[in-house]
Amino acid sequence: MVRKKKNRKLKPGVKLSFILILLFLLIYVWRNPLVSKKTPKYYLDALNQEMIRQTSYTLKTLSEEFIKDYPENKDIYMAYYCLGVFYSYRDEHKNSIENLTRSLKLNRINSHVTSKALSYRALEYIKIKDYKDAISDINKAIRLISDINELSFLYYEKAFAYNRLHEFNQALASINKAKSICRDNRLLASLFLEEAYSLQNQHKFKLAKMIYKEVLSKFASYEFAVNIANDSLKKIEKVQKAIDSTNNEKKKLEELLNNDNKLYY
Repeated sequence: MVRKKKNRKLKPGVKLSFILILLFLLIYVWRNPLVSKKTPKYYLDALNQEMIRQTSYTLKTLSEEFIKDYPENKDIYMAYYCLGVFYSYRDEHKNSIENLTRSLKLNRINSHVTSKALSYRALEYIKIKDYKDAISDINKAIRLISDINELSFLYYEKAFAYNRLHEFNQALASINKAKSICRDNRLLASLFLEEAYSLQNQHKFKLAKMIYKEVLSKFASYEFAVNIANDSLKKIEKVQKAIDSTNNEKKKLEELLNNDNKLYY
């Protein structure tokens, strides 16, 4: 007689232990860079690829893993830079500034990443209205950058910051520098608007109105520029009417005072 082989089933407890051991091994392989072969080069290549999608959570995860696995690696500044960019796009200004600052402190070999980190940190400073630190970072970045498009945007940011500090001459100087090299029409429209903003805040309303009207004719295809120009022209008209009204009241008061003076003679 042929004996039938019995199917031996694992006991529930043994089966659970086997699953847990397997799970532990998988986690160990995944977390251990020596086993999983997640070398610094692996992280750098992966980060460079993921930087195309700055808001990707994979970018954040890879950066944090790189920092955990190789905290003393000479290229670890790249992980902090990527985290800074990730948080910048999520408008988490404090986290962005902290990581970009860490990247700048650790980076002593890559001037390109340094210039990018300075540019992003300057933008974050502008968002939190820390205009002086923004200008400082922009000036440092300008010395490292040769790309005309990047330089144009940096000079625009610099003008924006100076305008908000009411340092209008410096703002206009940055605007003129940006306009002389700018090749992007959308940015050029923003530069014209910033120039008009600077002039109107110096009460040079006639010149400001001329520039706003120039924006309406030259950049009619950019809705944001048209809306800002039209709104600003309306505001200038209101301000001018208020000033005229005040001047008229002032004249009346002066006439009244003069009449009062005549009563004493």
